[in-house]
Amino acid sequence: MDQPLYSVLGCLTLDSVVTASGERFAGVCGGNVLYAAAGVAIWDRRVGMVTRAGSDYPEACLQEFEDGGIALDGVRREADRTGLHVAFAYRADGSRSRHLMPEVMARIPAAERSRFRDDTHEEERYLAFSPAASDIPATWLEGMAGVHLPQLRRSSHHALARALRQARPDLLITMDAWHATDGLVPSDRNLLEDVAAFLPSQEDAQRLLPGRAAAAAARDLHEHGARHVVVKLGAAGCHILTADDGAWHVPPYPAAVVDPTGAGDAFCGGFLVGLHETGDPVRAAIFGTVSASFVIEHSSPAATLTVDRSVAVTRSETVARGVRRTGASQHRVAVGSPPRERPRAGI
Repeated sequence: MDQPLYSVLGCLTLDSVVTASGERFAGVCGGNVLYAAAGVAIWDRRVGMVTRAGSDYPEACLQEFEDGGIALDGVRREADRTGLHVAFAYRADGSRSRHLMPEVMARIPAAERSRFRDDTHEEERYLAFSPAASDIPATWLEGMAGVHLPQLRRSSHHALARALRQARPDLLITMDAWHATDGLVPSDRNLLEDVAAFLPSQEDAQRLLPGRAAAAAARDLHEHGARHVVVKLGAAGCHILTADDGAWHVPPYPAAVVDPTGAGDAFCGGFLVGLHETGDPVRAAIFGTVSASFVIEHSSPAATLTVDRSVAVTRSETVARGVRRTGASQHRVAVGSPPRERPRAGI
């Protein structure tokens, strides 16, 4: 197996999902690390996962990824403890709730209901199954080009970003939003300045900046230290504020949705590859959009491991044609490159 060029440091979960149409998927192998790695692998199979697996996480799920060329040297098995579980219910507008309402639970057969639980709010358990910098195989660090940090606790993001930056000052780091209910705090500036791109969902951006729409939240996050900001808008695509040439909108790819779980994480994985290969956050968002489009067409992230990059490139050309500038930034970071018009295709 090749040395990983990219790595994802996140959590594994067993996911139980009720779709907007009422279809159920119980105990599906998931987790932000799995979906983000799948998002990378659509473009480049040289990716490794750094995570901790509970005793109930099926070995067959990990084996599928290893068979698909994903490096698992960074997966630590916690054999004496069950892992993390998540339950989602999706609404017709694509949003989701982590709290399954009584009327939703009533439609789930009694034999399945125990699987529709969410224990990620248990802090000690969550941290026990979150990766630490010491979990990264030492042999990976020297050759890695980029790392993505999916949604974790703020303390984990701080510790991981600091350790990675100290070990490899040149490393490309992208980061999703951390779990937060207290908005932005002063120390978050150091965290945002440590990463190349910050990739929150619209919901998470509004938790950090209550009452702010996507464009305004992106500007505020930019001012707070984030170099490039991508606010993921679900079925509406994404809003991008770049460090050098303003604001852009990238549309979604018109995929046939089976299960939207993991789309945001897959987007981040594709974005990491795109940013490394092109240096352009808007083109990177096209990579991410395409990765998300494949994931939502399946109920399992492993199903995307058969996608050939040539097929992804074809989809990227469709997405690129819809990219639009939405406004010039009033808060540019001086990086020495002038504003420019982007070609509508050519990944």
